[in-house]
Amino acid sequence: MAKQIKAYEKAVKYLEKFIAKNIAGTKLASERFLAEDCGVSRSTIREGIRVLEEKKKLIVHAGSGVYILGKEKRLKTLSQLEEDGTKLWEALELRRILEPQIAALATENMSTEQLEELKNIVKEHQNEIEQGKTGKEQDIAFHLKLVESTGNSILEELMQSLNNVLAETRGEFLEREQRRELCIVEHMGIIDALETGSAVLASAKMEEHIKTVEKEAFK
Repeated sequence: MAKQIKAYEKAVKYLEKFIAKNIAGTKLASERFLAEDCGVSRSTIREGIRVLEEKKKLIVHAGSGVYILGKEKRLKTLSQLEEDGTKLWEALELRRILEPQIAALATENMSTEQLEELKNIVKEHQNEIEQGKTGKEQDIAFHLKLVESTGNSILEELMQSLNNVLAETRGEFLEREQRRELCIVEHMGIIDALETGSAVLASAKMEEHIKTVEKEAFK
């Protein structure tokens, strides 16, 4: 005797087909439409959505709707770079594209408190260096605090993943004392630019900093 397919399993399969045919960020139709199209009840469609939400394939935004979730795929793609040294340049190139714009956006959205936190991170970085340490954690914290201050959660997720990919490169960069001091100087330059309120200047200072990292990474 053939196994009877449960109603919610039918809904899950129906929704998975929709996900496979569309891109991340696509909004699903109304529950009523989905239920009628699938031939199940609205409560069954809700159960199917719940199952796929747990599997990180869908995300429900209250008052907005249900969307295809692409975070998992995006993070997997970035993590693969860790296993492929030939793509290090591509990861650095992505950073060069993103971070100057992040600095510009931070200029417009950063609060006074966030700016102070950024300064404190640089002070902690300096203290670490004076104790003979690399200050790697503070270096990472500086860039993550900067992207956090943009208020853009997608950029924040992307930079977190990119930082994970470039962790080893960052550690190698900070092995030499001269590079550590240079990192502090350039971070202070970025803060000075942020304080002027000039998005153009902040972007330029960040681009200068990223180019320094690229140059040292391939010496």
